[in-house]
Amino acid sequence: MRKWITMLIIITLCFTFVDNFETVAEEKSVYIVEVTTSPKKTAQYIKRHHPTMEVMETFDILLQAVAVKGTKEELEKLQQEPFIQTIHQNQQYKAVYETLPNKNALQNAYIPAHFNGTKYTGKGIKIGIIDTGIDLEHEALTDNFQGGSDVVEYNDEPAETEEGFGQTIHGTHVAGIVGANGKIKGVAPESDIYAYRALGPNGFGTSVQVIAAMEKALEDGVDILNLSLGNTINVPDFPTSKAVNKATEHGVMVVVANGNDGPNDWTIGAPATAPTAISVGAYKHPMKEVSLWNARTKEKTAIFPVEDVDFWQTETTYYISETINHTDLLLINEANKTVLEDIESAKVLPKGIIVEAALYDESFFANYDIPVAIVESADKLRQKERMFFHVKTETTKEDVAPFSSRGPVAMNWQMKPDLLAPGVQIVSTIPGGYDMLNGTSMAAPHIAGAVAILKEAQPTWTNEQIIGALKTTARKLENKRPIEQGAGLVQIEEAIQTDVIINDPLLSFGKIHRFMDERTIELEIENIGKEAETFRFHIPKKEKGVTWHLPMNFTIGPNEKKTIPIKLKMNRSQIEDGIYEGYITLQSKKALYELPYMYMLNETKQKKIDGFQIKERPSTSEEHKYEFEFYATEMLEKVDVFLFDTENYVLEEKIATFDELQIGKKEGTFQLQNDEIILTNRFVFVFAIQLQGDKIIYETIDNKG
Repeated sequence: MRKWITMLIIITLCFTFVDNFETVAEEKSVYIVEVTTSPKKTAQYIKRHHPTMEVMETFDILLQAVAVKGTKEELEKLQQEPFIQTIHQNQQYKAVYETLPNKNALQNAYIPAHFNGTKYTGKGIKIGIIDTGIDLEHEALTDNFQGGSDVVEYNDEPAETEEGFGQTIHGTHVAGIVGANGKIKGVAPESDIYAYRALGPNGFGTSVQVIAAMEKALEDGVDILNLSLGNTINVPDFPTSKAVNKATEHGVMVVVANGNDGPNDWTIGAPATAPTAISVGAYKHPMKEVSLWNARTKEKTAIFPVEDVDFWQTETTYYISETINHTDLLLINEANKTVLEDIESAKVLPKGIIVEAALYDESFFANYDIPVAIVESADKLRQKERMFFHVKTETTKEDVAPFSSRGPVAMNWQMKPDLLAPGVQIVSTIPGGYDMLNGTSMAAPHIAGAVAILKEAQPTWTNEQIIGALKTTARKLENKRPIEQGAGLVQIEEAIQTDVIINDPLLSFGKIHRFMDERTIELEIENIGKEAETFRFHIPKKEKGVTWHLPMNFTIGPNEKKTIPIKLKMNRSQIEDGIYEGYITLQSKKALYELPYMYMLNETKQKKIDGFQIKERPSTSEEHKYEFEFYATEMLEKVDVFLFDTENYVLEEKIATFDELQIGKKEGTFQLQNDEIILTNRFVFVFAIQLQGDKIIYETIDNKG
């Protein structure tokens, strides 16, 4: 029985939803209310007829909605109005990112400028960054920072929160990857940067602020939006996803981080799940890795050089000791940390020092001319007697970063991410300086910068052509699945120079339901070159129960576009359940294109119920009555919801039943029959889900009350 988190929605890569259940008990809460009438007129109506409620924001570009603040009783009265369509809880976000213990080991650093090997700089392209703000005085950002706004404190200076007040750095780092133009350069160093501070002290903000920032960006006329944010709700029907899709309709290209919840499948979250989002996974470039090999046990322990890198990359054998009396390598860990006091008075210093990450103090070790390396855990290096360890340097292969979230997307079964970009050990700007961070938060702005480069280099191309060119020319990583990498690693120069653009080459055939099923994808191929191109497909390897129907040869003339049908026939009786993915090869005289494909049969690894939230019903008249909502990620025959006591192992009561559940958002209410129950975290909700046929599976959702 699988366990899913209720109320705690984690923003992957860079932002975290905070437990929303506690806010229920507050006197007033904030809600996003979608309406059928004009949001501004609705706001005026609410002020007149519901004067005790506060109108926080009106949205009329990306959503037709108002954000209101009120008590439960006030919201219940508002719900009776005929113009109310849907009410969403206002979620909280927090900026999160991974700093590196070996941040001084620059031999493995990736500089964003390396991503762009062209002469183009993104000059004049407007890029909006929805984040924690920006260092307004940073030497590498002042020239191309052109404006923005702060929707946390409501002013025109979207500055990062300063030290001592819940300092933030995330937005400045993202901005530098896009367009730094100082000691280091970003991907598009002459682009126009517009920063929108949607998250305040300690990186906290709300969905109201994120959507408000997006609307401000559209009002400012940005060409590209970068959203290094997301959550773990693996469905496309979510307010932020709606906002992304609407922004695309307005001609803005929206780049979204895929999330940091990998390496499992089904971990991508909204708004990267939005169909029109350019979702980005994190690429790990080849790196030099230094390890200590135990000569007796043959175990390997990774270390991270921070001082005198050359010393650590010279392969030799050392003794390791936890006392200062030996002159090879001194190991400093929690058990012997007082040895730090002996270093100053030692007559003979060790050749090198290995220190656990938690004990590393850069200012302390800077006083001594000793090579220093960090180890995450010293457990494998601690020995009862002195042991030989051999220093070994290896160069790792390129990869998809393990933390990078994977697809597919539930409900519409799309393949995500769309593209990969560098996201490991990325050096960029932070307030007052520079630092090296990890995350798909760092990968997304590489693509935002790449889009700016293409818009400058190919000013007549449409947004669809730019996205198509990036996907068509992306480089596939070997031995990596489509739902890990999408089209692959972006190659900016190849995208600019391509003569062929395949519009959406990610072939998602969806979920197979019928006994004999047939799916066709219309693949649009455009020849923007000066000569005719002849193409042919390589027939995929024959698989039992699967038949491909592909045209053998076809020609597309110069400046001509053709739609090519890709037909897939399947016999469910001959195919086992699961996700099927691979590549179809399309070849011309000039190039080879590998088109990723995916389809699935009765895949049960993804959550059938997602985004479950419970809140006390906004009413003082009925105690122990609650409202809840969730998403059904596929058609379900029947769903029974039970309340389970984990301390006494008692199934307390059935609280809801749904028959023939369709895909999408569901809402309901329940009233506990036992009025002595208080929904603390000892209780969980058990969903008994009947799939097509008689198969029943169970999903358990914690109650974080």
